Amino acid sequence: MAAQDELELLERVFLRVGSAETDEQLQNVVSKFLAPVLLKLSSQQEGVRKKVCHIFNINPTLWMVNSMMGTVYDICYGTLYILLFGWLTVYVMRVPSLVAKDIGMVQQFFDAMCKEDKDTRLHVQEALSMMSPALKNLEGPNLKLMEALIMSNIENNEAQARVIAVQYAISVFPPSHIPSRYALLLATGDVKEDVHSEATKALRNPSKPEDGNIKDWKPFPSFTELTEYIQDKSSQRLKSQSRYVVGTTSLPFNPTTYNEVLLYMRMCLAHDSGLSLESDLSNPTIEHAPAISQYVTKLLKTSKDHSAIQTYIDMTTKLLATSHGHVSMYCLLEIIAVASGKLASQIVDKLEWIKGLMHSSREEMRENASHLFAVVACTMESERLLQVIKELTKNVSSNKTLEMQHGSLLALGYLIGRYLYQRKSGITVDDMETDLEDSVVSEQLNETIGDAVRVITGMFESSQAMLNGGACLAIGEIGRNGRLSLPPGEEENDDVSEGNQKKRAKKKESPVKELSMLSVVDTLSQKIQSSKEPHQVKEKACTALGYLPVGDPEFPHTRKLIHGLLDSTKERQVNLQFSVGEALNFAALGSSSSAARDMWTVEEAEFSVKDIGKADEMEWVLDIVLRRYVTNEVPHVRQESVRQAADSALRTLSRVSIRLCDINNGKIGEQAIGLVLPILLKELTSKVEEVRSICLQTLVKMSKNAGQLLKPHISQLVIALLESLSELEPQVMNYLALHVSNYKETQEKLDNARIAASKSSPMMDTINFCVQYIDGTVLTELVPRITDLIRSGIGVGTKAGCANFIIMLTHQCPQDLQPFAGKLLSAHLVGLNDRSAAVRKANATALGHIVKVAKDSSTEKLVIKLRTWYLEKEEENIHIACGVTLQAMARYAPDVLKRHASIALPLAFLAMHEKKPEGEDDGKQTPWEEVWLDCTPGTESGIRLYIAEIVVITEHMLNSQSWHMKSQAASAMSTVANKLSSTLKPPHLGILLKALLKGLSGRTWDGKEALLKAVQSLCVSCKDVLQNPPNDAGEQPSMEEVLTVLIRECKKEKKEYKIEALYCLAAIVEAQEVDKFEQFSEILFPVISEERKNGDDEDDDDADVIMKDREIKLEYKSCAYECLGKAWPTSKETQATYQVEFCKLLSRGLKVTTIKIQLKIIKSIELFIERLCLFDMEDVLSKDEMEILTELLNHFVAPLCQCLGYAKYGALKLDVVKVLGKLVTKVKDKNLTSVLSDELRNILVKSLDVTSSESHPQLKDNATGLKKIIKEMQ
Repeated sequence: MAAQDELELLERVFLRVGSAETDEQLQNVVSKFLAPVLLKLSSQQEGVRKKVCHIFNINPTLWMVNSMMGTVYDICYGTLYILLFGWLTVYVMRVPSLVAKDIGMVQQFFDAMCKEDKDTRLHVQEALSMMSPALKNLEGPNLKLMEALIMSNIENNEAQARVIAVQYAISVFPPSHIPSRYALLLATGDVKEDVHSEATKALRNPSKPEDGNIKDWKPFPSFTELTEYIQDKSSQRLKSQSRYVVGTTSLPFNPTTYNEVLLYMRMCLAHDSGLSLESDLSNPTIEHAPAISQYVTKLLKTSKDHSAIQTYIDMTTKLLATSHGHVSMYCLLEIIAVASGKLASQIVDKLEWIKGLMHSSREEMRENASHLFAVVACTMESERLLQVIKELTKNVSSNKTLEMQHGSLLALGYLIGRYLYQRKSGITVDDMETDLEDSVVSEQLNETIGDAVRVITGMFESSQAMLNGGACLAIGEIGRNGRLSLPPGEEENDDVSEGNQKKRAKKKESPVKELSMLSVVDTLSQKIQSSKEPHQVKEKACTALGYLPVGDPEFPHTRKLIHGLLDSTKERQVNLQFSVGEALNFAALGSSSSAARDMWTVEEAEFSVKDIGKADEMEWVLDIVLRRYVTNEVPHVRQESVRQAADSALRTLSRVSIRLCDINNGKIGEQAIGLVLPILLKELTSKVEEVRSICLQTLVKMSKNAGQLLKPHISQLVIALLESLSELEPQVMNYLALHVSNYKETQEKLDNARIAASKSSPMMDTINFCVQYIDGTVLTELVPRITDLIRSGIGVGTKAGCANFIIMLTHQCPQDLQPFAGKLLSAHLVGLNDRSAAVRKANATALGHIVKVAKDSSTEKLVIKLRTWYLEKEEENIHIACGVTLQAMARYAPDVLKRHASIALPLAFLAMHEKKPEGEDDGKQTPWEEVWLDCTPGTESGIRLYIAEIVVITEHMLNSQSWHMKSQAASAMSTVANKLSSTLKPPHLGILLKALLKGLSGRTWDGKEALLKAVQSLCVSCKDVLQNPPNDAGEQPSMEEVLTVLIRECKKEKKEYKIEALYCLAAIVEAQEVDKFEQFSEILFPVISEERKNGDDEDDDDADVIMKDREIKLEYKSCAYECLGKAWPTSKETQATYQVEFCKLLSRGLKVTTIKIQLKIIKSIELFIERLCLFDMEDVLSKDEMEILTELLNHFVAPLCQCLGYAKYGALKLDVVKVLGKLVTKVKDKNLTSVLSDELRNILVKSLDVTSSESHPQLKDNATGLKKIIKEMQ
């Protein structure tokens, strides 16, 4: 729209507003035109924008809306004032730069949230929500203004203002923006659920960018920067009315907000430590600790970052002083524990305060506080540590509050366990006043620890489940880090045990159970199996049992302990089974288990062991778990829980095995592989899916970690994985293969799909990885196994996998593979007989690669074997396999194939003439054709190079018992004749021709026609040599011998073969210019002169047979006319004998036969006229000769002219005009016009008149020209 038109419309609106006399009229005008007029502020025309500003009294420079709102309110009252916010929102969305450059409008809207009535506030809230996307990417002063705007409203008395402030903090700013995150933290303590829930959600689950680009996206701010910001804001709030007072203590935030602040600081710390969002940072766990430990250690090296850590600790302790939250307690425990050597000593003076938290009424609080107490106490000197242990032991034994007993029990376990770990590891603490290993105090500590252990085990008999569970946890922690200070105890065999029981029964004594390691195992096992114990106690008992062999490599009752765990799997509690599984893993691995590490500072993946532990124990556990439990197929509900426990155990053992079998572990890794690999391979084909899955996953991951350590086991590993390619294939594939076995193409496509799937399987990936470590030493053991598998392997995947594996070896270690190439060639040669085309091709491809490293003698044997198979076996599959093998050699080892070309290429030349199956694409290149074309400079040159070998192989195959091979050899001979033509010389010509003539003797068989065509090709292409044989022609058959044989063949009964023989003889007679018309006439005159007798074809009731018989008869007649025309000689004597009779037969045939045969007759008439001696005589024709010529023309002209009347057949008319043209031209040139009577001329002219009016240009021109010649002859 033009600017002038826009201005006129705005003026009309202005007039309508001014002319409104009632409120209703005004409201109608404004409601209709306000929004469109406001949108004109985005017009490209400055005059239009100024006009809008003038109408609403807007400052055109600032484009502020306050005066607009006031003006509209004055004229529109309340209803339209509400609508204004919606209209302005639409406008801002159209012109976002309006608020992006100046956020005064947003300020006005926030003010309206506090001033307006309830209904208006809802519209303002909606408008603000819709405007927020326009405020992204603010910069400079506007960014600060928006921060201030959010902060001023985040704690506003009006709830709707707080909702919008949260929304703007989330949507306007990125999640790494500290002021907006601080505003959200304040909102987490809001009394309104929609406020605090949205704020909490945004903090814990930061939204990713809408465009999906996360390259530079940061989900959290920096921990140190956030801590500094919060510390500054906390100081300000403590001096303001915003502080929160608890008794005499002032906090910067209410407890809910304070907890969220600490949790968010901890999330930022975890993220800066390298943990990802997938680690669920909002749920602090000890699994995060090792990564945090490394980062905190780094921070403590600089004073500024050290200050941030200290601020975090101070804020946590300040909150815990007034509010006992277990999350904040864990945050304090974690930050101290991950850097205990640097930080624990700083809060030694708070041990009494921590001890108070140990007696909290909340169990989670007591557990975290007890753990913190242990971490801090272990930094004290030995004498103080001794007193602390004694005090805790006393508290456990006392009958004070249950919470005090429980907290002290936990603290004892954590403290003794940590002390034993530090003593075992030789760890020292920076600020330790004395050496922990002081001999006197150390002895006292050992005694005190022994007393403490006895007190802890005494709690096993407590009636309180809390103390029972605490005792299990404490014993587990001690056992995880060191040896229990108890005697081992003796295990009695069944006979001894039964005898002791009888003795006690006689003495009426009850069995006295000595406190020992054995009794601890028995007690814990009984707790797990007891139906009276609470579930939590059972889980802790499981964990404790699993931990006992971890800290004590010489623990004497590991097997009894494991049996106790396995027997517990009869329980139906699913969660318990997972605890059992982990415990089995810990017990089996002992000190090699990841549980032996410091959980706070060492990553599981980085944990290294000095010894693999009791290898026999681990092997025994794996065997018993797999054999007795995982593979247990009893379909009972309770058995499912057994499997779940075993599954959990196996998965945990899998993770540990992968870690142990690492090349970085040196001899330990080598020992671990030797232990684990046989078990995994044994169970790789288990009937239980879970077992197969775990074993396979472990093998794949373990192999990549093990690297060079795999070398001694590669032969065993590779064979097992190759076998698993088929064994682990989904059963549905076998089902499909069975149902498509009768459909060749579908079967091959399915097999190709199966092979492709196996190539991308984890098994094949692992095999590919292992190849790099294979050398001569490995091949010595591997090759015998792989050759056996190639010969006897079952399944498409395994067979093709073997072939692909060998191909990889030819690339990886060709020199090392050379001594074994012969065996591999023999093995893969067997695979060429496989019933699957895809497998045959895979083996052929492997052979093509192996010959690169094989000896020439081995390759020669292979090529000879392929030739023998091809020539002696008639199976199509074998023929194809041989071709694909030579094709692979041509592709992957062309130089090798060329060294054996004299054997391979003549075979390829013969094989490329094999008849393709019906329906197959004739234009598609076969493997044999590819071999021939790739290895020769061209077909003709290739034949010349290998003519002797080609002659030998084709001659040999003409003597074959196979009709198919005879025919194929003859086709190859035809190609030789056609390509070499006159250059084909004796003795090869004679050998081929003699072999063909010999092959023609005897009965007629399917495909024998190929021999006739070969004879034709030789006699036509090499006619000069045959007509004038050289002196060294040897036993080359004469032309007369050839013709005699062919005439004999023309008299065979089978019409299809007879037709081919006639065509062959006619072509040769014509090419050699030999007069054999008499023989042709004897055979063919009766054929074309006989008339069809009624009922001849109706003797057979089968319509298809009748139709086929008719077709053969028509083809026979067509052949007769064509062959007689070609055989028409130039001999005057023969012509004199047959010319009139032949002419009559041809003329009559034109009148009574089909268009196809008519075309053949016209061609024969043309040849008859061309060779007619009456036209070529130098002397003047005698009267008799003139009469004969006239008679001949009288026979020909009328039927030919009649053909010109056939309206539909343009090709026929062209041929007729051509023949008539030759006839008239010869008559004119020889001045024999008298032979054309007036009647014949009239017939000709009349017919040509009609033809010259045809639309076909060539036909029209030819007819017109011929008509002109005839008229000139008059």
